[in-house]
Amino acid sequence: ATAGIAKIYYNKREFGTAVKYYNDIIEKFPKDPIGHGGILSTYIEIWKAEKNPQYVLNHHRQVRNALDIESDLSLAVLAKLASFYIALDSE
Repeated sequence: ATAGIAKIYYNKREFGTAVKYYNDIIEKFPKDPIGHGGILSTYIEIWKAEKNPQYVLNHHRQVRNALDIESDLSLAVLAKLASFYIALDSE
């Protein structure tokens, strides 16, 4: 249910509130790929507006290295991450 609420805020482009709900998920379930994928997707949208990649880079590093759950992320999130890195590399 919390992921659905987070997605509603994400779709409304209320990214700060979306991140709050995704964080609620990973506080209860630290390795939840839906929560982490939602945070990554939201941070990518914030990066598109603010051009500061640090949130995406830091969270992706945590997902990939500290938690080792990158392979559990959805294909959509992985594709969005790939697109982020391609765009970042071209800047």
